[in-house]
Amino acid sequence: MYQISHYTEVNIGGTAIMLDILANSKTSVKRVVVASSRAIYGEGKYLSHELGNIYPEHRTAEEMDKGNFEVTYPGALSPLQLLPTDEESKIHPSSVYGITKYNQEQMVMTVCPAIGIEPVAFRYQNVYGPGQSLSNPYTGILSIFSTLIKTGKPINIFEDGKESRDFVFISDVVKATWLGIEKPEAAVQVFNVGTGVATTVSEVASLLIKLYNAETTVKISGNYRLGDIRHNYADLSKIRRRLDFEPGVNFADGLRQFTDWVNTQSIVASRYDESIKEMKEKGLMK
Repeated sequence: MYQISHYTEVNIGGTAIMLDILANSKTSVKRVVVASSRAIYGEGKYLSHELGNIYPEHRTAEEMDKGNFEVTYPGALSPLQLLPTDEESKIHPSSVYGITKYNQEQMVMTVCPAIGIEPVAFRYQNVYGPGQSLSNPYTGILSIFSTLIKTGKPINIFEDGKESRDFVFISDVVKATWLGIEKPEAAVQVFNVGTGVATTVSEVASLLIKLYNAETTVKISGNYRLGDIRHNYADLSKIRRRLDFEPGVNFADGLRQFTDWVNTQSIVASRYDESIKEMKEKGLMK
């Protein structure tokens, strides 16, 4: 949330440079595929018994300080039901990163048709798999938790552990991206890429500990980060219909492949503690 200039320069500025070159040079480029993100949606899609489909606003520190982590919506009296987020869902990112990814996506989808190039955008969910960094805390909780487990440190689960994400294995991301390059039906379209399954953070921690055969202390602390969403998982109807895409690796099998790879790696100190300290100093973690 605090690396505002960096995200803007890389995601928006870097994309602008590329589009400038394509617009002002003779090239043989026929299609541009942009790696967008589920972060552009912000909080996911929900069903209210009273109001129908709704898109809750971002949670407030005041409510989360009380331990109220689930999302609410004015006029919704009964608990909200989480729904898969489709490509027509409301765009309301809760982070600077999400804002810049949406700008990046829109730049590609707007400029490319005007200069005779076909754009395709993929809104990737939480990508994981062998080869991802184990020392960079920004690659996600699978790397963070794995490094903690392998170094004998306890796991601090934020909120109440029931927050969920859609974890998609790297081979499925590659498959979807290849379809976006090769299939004519992908031109000038935006697609979600995920598994269509929501997995909680507590489930992730339990599965990792089991696969590593470790004895690790897990604390559900109630800590939270400003800007974090509660839930989001992908509706894959469009990519199934148009590109005949079907995720081939479920989370249990993908996690086993990931942990088998981690077991072959030399685990070095991560920057996780440093990142937590930075967030606390900037008032972004409570």
